[in-house]
Amino acid sequence: MKFLDKYNRNARYYPVLLALLPLGIVVASFFPDSFSGSKILSGLLTSGGLTLFLAHLGRDRGKKIEPLLYEKWGGKPTTLTLNPNTTTLNKAALKRIHANLGQLLGHPLPSEEEAASSPTEANAQYDSTTAYLREQTRNTKSFPLVYEELINYGFRRNTLGLKPLGILTSSLGALAIILHDLPPTKAEINLAWATSLPAISFFSFSLCLLLLISWIFIIREPWVKTVAYAYAERLISSAETIKQTKIGDN
Repeated sequence: MKFLDKYNRNARYYPVLLALLPLGIVVASFFPDSFSGSKILSGLLTSGGLTLFLAHLGRDRGKKIEPLLYEKWGGKPTTLTLNPNTTTLNKAALKRIHANLGQLLGHPLPSEEEAASSPTEANAQYDSTTAYLREQTRNTKSFPLVYEELINYGFRRNTLGLKPLGILTSSLGALAIILHDLPPTKAEINLAWATSLPAISFFSFSLCLLLLISWIFIIREPWVKTVAYAYAERLISSAETIKQTKIGDN
């Protein structure tokens, strides 16, 4: 894990671990007196090559759904936030940000009227400006809040991309735990059997069920959209800090 930076660890690797968590829960439930199985699974998941593979898997799943999210939202959150006609920022604040960016770039950004009359050309300039801002904020120590929001967005986007896997593992995990503790005959399945289930089985089943509910009802497109716009606003608002830094360097 030491060779993964904070972004790769939190935004790419952890979503895959979350999707695979029911496997560990099942192993722990089946071997309550010996966690050797869990230790083996944990060792595999944190081994160098597999760790990198899982990080790439998380990224790829997130990237795959990203265009679909942008289409549903009507565009990239950064572009929409820079556009005066679709911004979520205060108009006065956006006007100030546009002025700062105009000085940094050496040319003004499309105005509200220009964006309305030529949306394609305007959005192309907003996209270019966003790329500029990303390059200027790569120093995570100078722009820690931008970095944190980027991690939050990456984690949620990649987790949403892994939703089918998460639903599958949570469902199979809950089913496996129930089947493991079923009595030999159907006649023995009653209230007494249910109340006599081992605590570890009940706890493990509850965790898998909780994960399944979370995958279905919480990990959805709006859950990602919230942090996508939080990152967009934080990135765009960094224009003033960048300007002050440029002035200080001169």
